[in-house]
Amino acid sequence: MKEDQVFERMKGTVSSWDKRGFGFVTPTNDTRGDLFVHYSDIADGNCLVVGKEVEFVRQFKPKKGKWGAVEVTGGATDKGKEASLHPPKPVKPKVVAPPPQMVVPGKVAGVVVSWEKEKGYGFVKSFLGGDPLFIHFSDVMDGNCLKPGDQVMFVKELNLRKAKHFARTLTGGCFEVVPGFRGGGG
Repeated sequence: MKEDQVFERMKGTVSSWDKRGFGFVTPTNDTRGDLFVHYSDIADGNCLVVGKEVEFVRQFKPKKGKWGAVEVTGGATDKGKEASLHPPKPVKPKVVAPPPQMVVPGKVAGVVVSWEKEKGYGFVKSFLGGDPLFIHFSDVMDGNCLKPGDQVMFVKELNLRKAKHFARTLTGGCFEVVPGFRGGGG
């Protein structure tokens, strides 16, 4: 990563949008260039309108080695044939920002939603909103389990094969002895 992760919300203008479900946003007051946007990162719709102002979080995409816009608000809904390919996401209430001590470059702050200790996996949710993200015990850096309600930090990544985001390199875990547990998965 060449620059620090930006965790706060930013504003910008949609500079292009392709009907296949992606485009670019030009950040306001930021000269580092346009940011890629995928329809799955639009919180309140399934497409963007060129020239419209939007808000987003600037996030580094490690697999691509580039920066992109995520948690985008200001989206629109394409009611044409493209809408069946990219159904709109339900609008979710705004989530309170994490405490200042939980802002770490490159990581997302969130909370543990659930944990299946016998199976070694669970789900965490970002304070920025969005769907709960899968987390496996092998990605808990400081333990082997999680407790629902605990605050954690993690990296949000996209599983290209499943086209879903998941949590990696999570901190905020705990240790627990689970008799007979060997990592799950069969």
